[in-house]
Parts: sequence; C-alpha cells; structure tokens
Amino acid sequence: MAFFRKNRVIDEVRVAFSKVRIDISKLANWVEYFNKRTNFTDDKLNYLTELVSEERIRRIVKDAMQDYKMQPVERKNVSTRIMRTIKRQSKDYITHSILSLIQRYGQITALQLKDIIVDEQGLCSKSSFYRILRKIERSDDISVIRDGKEKKYLARILAQK
Repeated sequence: MAFFRKNRVIDEVRVAFSKVRIDISKLANWVEYFNKRTNFTDDKLNYLTELVSEERIRRIVKDAMQDYKMQPVERKNVSTRIMRTIKRQSKDYITHSILSLIQRYGQITALQLKDIIVDEQGLCSKSSFYRILRKIERSDDISVIRDGKEKKYLARILAQK
C-alpha cells in the first residue's frame, strides 16, 4: 500500500510540476510578447520624435523664407509691363475675374471677393471694386442673396438647380 501511495504522490507531483512548466511557458510567451510590443512602441516613439523635429525645422525655414519674401525677380520689357497693367486695370478684366470667381466657388460673399480681387491680387481699389460689383449685380449672370448684412453671390446656373 505504501508503494502505491508513494507512486501516487510522485505522479501528483509530476502532474503539478507539468502544470507549473506549462504556466511558466505561457508566462514566458507573455513576457516575450510584451518585450516585442515595448520595442515596437520605442521604435515608433523614436520615429515620431524625428518627424516632429524635421517638421519643426521645416516650419522654421518656411517662416524665415516668408519673412524675407524670397521671390524671383521678373525681368520684362517696359511695353509688356505697361500692357499687363492696362489689361489688369480694365473694368472688363476685373468684371470677368469676379464672375469667374463666382462660377468657381459657386457661392461666395462680397467680402471674400473683395479680399481676393482688391487685397490679394491688387487689381483695383476698393471703391472701384464695389462699383463693378453693383454693375454685376444688375446683370442676369448671377443671383444675389442677402443674408443679414452680408451679400452672397451665386452663379445663375447653380441658382436654377
């Protein structure tokens, strides 16, 4: 009987140790997995840090270039410049520019148009712009919607849809 009991105890110990081995193996797999994830996260963090650094440098360079406004100098003869100036300042050219902006954007406010035509492109003065815009309002090419104090201009084709 002692022999069977002794074998039974040994078998139980073997079973217990085999379960411990399985648990240790599972734990080792988890530790390996977490080490891989940590290494991956560290690599990703290093990569993102490098990107931020590069982006910061790009932004600094871009800001510096904008401050100095480094643009190529145009060298054109006098007659070309005069023709360009006359063409730009003609009412028809400005009218066409306004209408094309309304067509392109579909719906645009008078303030946005003024910003583009007067402030950005410098095609005419503010008073000339509003005189031309009043003339365009009377034409059949566009529709005008008054939204409070703001006027919105729509291309006639879009207004019919």
